[in-house]
Amino acid sequence: MHLITTQGAGMKQKHYLFEILISGLLLAVAAVVRYYYITNFITAPYGDTGFLEMSMIRQGMEVPYLSNLLSALYAGGLRLIFWLAGNKEMAVVYVQAVIQLVTLLLFYLAYRKLFGGLFAVLLLLAAMFWEPGLWLVGEVTPGNLLLLLMGAYCFLFACALRRGEQKKSRVFFVFGFLGSGIAVGLLAATDSYGLLLLLWSILVIVFMKKLPIGFLAGASAGFAGAGLAKCVYYGFSLEVPYLEYYRNYLSAENWNPVFRFGKSSMALNFLMILFVLGCIWFLCTGKKRAVRETSEKVSAIPEISVKNIEDLPVPKLMTIPCVQETDEKEEEEAKREIKYIENPLPVPKKHVKKEMTYAFEPDAAHMCYDLETSSDSDYDIE
Repeated sequence: MHLITTQGAGMKQKHYLFEILISGLLLAVAAVVRYYYITNFITAPYGDTGFLEMSMIRQGMEVPYLSNLLSALYAGGLRLIFWLAGNKEMAVVYVQAVIQLVTLLLFYLAYRKLFGGLFAVLLLLAAMFWEPGLWLVGEVTPGNLLLLLMGAYCFLFACALRRGEQKKSRVFFVFGFLGSGIAVGLLAATDSYGLLLLLWSILVIVFMKKLPIGFLAGASAGFAGAGLAKCVYYGFSLEVPYLEYYRNYLSAENWNPVFRFGKSSMALNFLMILFVLGCIWFLCTGKKRAVRETSEKVSAIPEISVKNIEDLPVPKLMTIPCVQETDEKEEEEAKREIKYIENPLPVPKKHVKKEMTYAFEPDAAHMCYDLETSSDSDYDIE
């Protein structure tokens, strides 16, 4: 007996291996391109160099307070780099190059789940030499950190969408997007760009015919948790982080959720638009994808071919003790002599055949019952 793996399953494995090889090669080329760009065109970080000044490790320095959580996280990351690299400014450039490669990988994985492997590979190919992306390697801006956080959220939400497409339980119907909700809550706490992602994600969940209760609960927990952590760290009262958030992002003079980070805003807006289009594509192709995945699962079942039926081994029958005991009892009962008792009821008498005779026997002339009809009658006989 031979198991034959179907041709479709083998082709699918080869497709995955080829995609992994291509994407890994593209990421390696992107790393080489960024290294070449840094060594030949960047002599020092540029952009908002105030972050570099406040993050330098100096004796007796005081860490300045930043009400913007994203800027505070970015300054803390710069301070860690300077502590490890000894205040070398070019170390920031190399770390940002690594962060950009991780961001590209996260967006590649997210768009692969939404659009498919081909589109994700083409996007990765285009991002390798995109001029704003190369410029951001040396620019000191919190937009680089926001791109990384956005990539992480898009990947988590895309995974939740694929999982939500397969899960049909009531628990997932209500609480299936709890983890991605916590992620977008933290992202919204760092920057108002997260609020746009939050609103769009709710629409996508509703169009998937799921309840966004778990997603909203996670987003509320993530947003409130970030504010509470800030209160604990700085010793503020509970309302201070939220009032600062309103002044930084939602007030009339500071309302600008999409153009705040220079050239990094171009990348943010472009990737945001692609994420929106990817969700729309995912919703529109749900039925086709379900049919394709079902056919793939059916084709993955191995086929059994037998060269000669005589080559099949004879299966050994297993005897169950309780069944054997039952059969023995039935045989013993069958061997016992059966004794019948006499029937006390009267037996019916045997039927005796009788012939019936008649008192008057008519002659043959009186046995004719057909009467002749007249010539104008509609019937031959009456």
